[in-house]
Amino acid sequence: MWRLVLGLLAMAAIGLVDRAHAADEASKSACPAPVGKLELRPEDETGEKAWTPCEKWVWSCIVRGLEANLYEKECFDPRSTKNREARAGRQYEPFVNPDKHAAANLLGDQFLRTILWRQEEYAKRIPPPGVRIYGAFFDDPVNLENVSTSANLVIDGSVFKRGVRLTNFTSPHNVSFDGSNIRGPILMLRTKIGGSLFLQKGVYDTVDLRDARIGSSIDAARSVFTDDFRMDRARVEGKVNLVKSRLTVLNAWDASIGGSLELRLADVRLRVDMTGATVNGDVRLQRIGFGRNRADQVPSCDWDPAAGVDHLLNDLSVTYSGEAWQRILTETVLSRPSLDGRPSVANVCVELLKEARVGANNEVLLRDMKIKGNLCLIDLSGEIAGPGQRDHVDIISLDGTQANSTVLRWKKSQSQTLWHAVNFKTPYMLVNLESQPQQHFIDNMDVGFIAFVKKSAREPPAEASDENVDKYLCDVTPAPENAMEAGSDAVHRGLVQFFTGPANKSRSAQPFSKIVERLEESSATSTYLKIKLSEYKLAKFCATSAVSKELSTFSDLTWLSFPQKLTQAWSNVQESRRKIQEGKETAEGTFDTIGETNRLFWDGVCSGGMTVYKYAVSYGHEPYNLFYYAILFVGVFWLLLRLDKSVPASDEAPKKLGLTYAVDSFVPLAQLRLDRRNAGALPNRALLRIYLRFHRFAGLVFAVLVFLFIYRAAK
Repeated sequence: MWRLVLGLLAMAAIGLVDRAHAADEASKSACPAPVGKLELRPEDETGEKAWTPCEKWVWSCIVRGLEANLYEKECFDPRSTKNREARAGRQYEPFVNPDKHAAANLLGDQFLRTILWRQEEYAKRIPPPGVRIYGAFFDDPVNLENVSTSANLVIDGSVFKRGVRLTNFTSPHNVSFDGSNIRGPILMLRTKIGGSLFLQKGVYDTVDLRDARIGSSIDAARSVFTDDFRMDRARVEGKVNLVKSRLTVLNAWDASIGGSLELRLADVRLRVDMTGATVNGDVRLQRIGFGRNRADQVPSCDWDPAAGVDHLLNDLSVTYSGEAWQRILTETVLSRPSLDGRPSVANVCVELLKEARVGANNEVLLRDMKIKGNLCLIDLSGEIAGPGQRDHVDIISLDGTQANSTVLRWKKSQSQTLWHAVNFKTPYMLVNLESQPQQHFIDNMDVGFIAFVKKSAREPPAEASDENVDKYLCDVTPAPENAMEAGSDAVHRGLVQFFTGPANKSRSAQPFSKIVERLEESSATSTYLKIKLSEYKLAKFCATSAVSKELSTFSDLTWLSFPQKLTQAWSNVQESRRKIQEGKETAEGTFDTIGETNRLFWDGVCSGGMTVYKYAVSYGHEPYNLFYYAILFVGVFWLLLRLDKSVPASDEAPKKLGLTYAVDSFVPLAQLRLDRRNAGALPNRALLRIYLRFHRFAGLVFAVLVFLFIYRAAK
């Protein structure tokens, strides 16, 4: 009995709460009466396009320097705690219930144009806080083209159903669409904004800032951009902040950025192209991702919903679930772009690739850039998750780029993304070689100084504050616990693996030589590193035969495996020539066994000579090695001569040949001999006479090596 009574009372209480909530929502569905005298123009008061009650109320908030919150139907002090709490309580409304407030919060673009453009009647009456509106609903396109205003324009947390046109718009202050849901393009071509452009934690389709001029910064962190974000030829005096945003395409050809470009933890599902851009600050690309594939779905590409990264979609997925989350996903991603943008039935991923240059695909192009700060590339793998055909970004290119300093660290991955850096220049480079890319093409690189680091266990996590992580990961003065000595064995072996391993697709020795040269200048090189450089530089010098070239492709070639690899290389060449011959009726492509054997023999002779050269006077080796070899040859011959008596050139009696004779027979130039009278004497034993020929040949080789050393030193 008591349970029934309690149940009835609970139901009654819930009903009262629901009715109270419904009454509260009903009271907020209509805008209140304006406060104060509005002094509207007659046509705005009673004309054919008279202002709606909500527009009149919004204007009454604006002229008092307050923010009009259309969700709460209250005017708030913009900087008050009450306003921040009211905004926070409704921050997801544009994405959860975008059409729920269509009638109650409706404003028109004619209203905005009137108050911004009509100077005498309205614009002069706008106080310094400017036009501040929260929670508006615009059903028609908002057209502010060619409007010049002196007012601050803030329309946050709002819904724009058909885009915003701000081409040639001019304002000395800020423009903000933070937290808004804008379907259709935001066209800001040639826009001039003296302050900042704010696009934080919102969902936007195309953002076109070509040739725009921004006097301060672009702050678009934690947002979703379902189409092009274009900044071609734009000039931004401050920074561009896209931290943790979800981007489809970022284009900034020949853009100029006065501060830094920050993309930490951003996720790009198609392409970044910054070709020709100038950045006076840092370019920070720490831990950026490259989306995921959606097989047989529209769109075919998506963003990887990484947990712990507090972007808008992640926040929504944590707050909502089930049907509500599916509705949000459809509104924010699956049905975008739409209306005045790309048709909702189109696959934006496929359409954008059709418009790209021939052969373009998923890629990051940082070509021909001038970066006056730090280029920070941390934990980029190029991986694309998901079941689609593409599992990695095609290329990450630094061709022709100049950066004041560079920080490189690769994430451990099997991604086949090609890292391309030709004519790349940086006075300072900080590198972590613990993990290395699977493919890289580096040539004609210019590095002023290089230092090495290892990953620290104390590294801040990804969800740490932006400023701390940015400074730590991209700091060009590494902490003592993760700095590595440039002369250490781990560093040198990492360099050898990087430049001589199969990942090096350029096969150019220039970058390796440049790094060794820099280490030599700081006394941090080693004989091991110099020998490996010499081997790599001379690897192709003695490879005239097809078999030798085939042998050079084996990365695991050793003296023990040489016979097996030689047989395998011979078979591979024969099979290759056989396939060529089968496709042609002529004798071209037949395997010339005699000629190939001859070339292989001379390649072997050449390799032996190069081995001597490598350990003697090859680039970077100590010159006193030559004198060690000379002393060794002279000493061995002198010991052998002690067991023999010479045969004199005339009828003189035989006599002992000693150390002077061993030295003179080693010197090929008669003018430099110590005892020219006995230089023509011969040992008594036949074997020593044969060895004398070898000894003199070794002296000739020594003289040639000395000449080569002096020549290289003089260059």
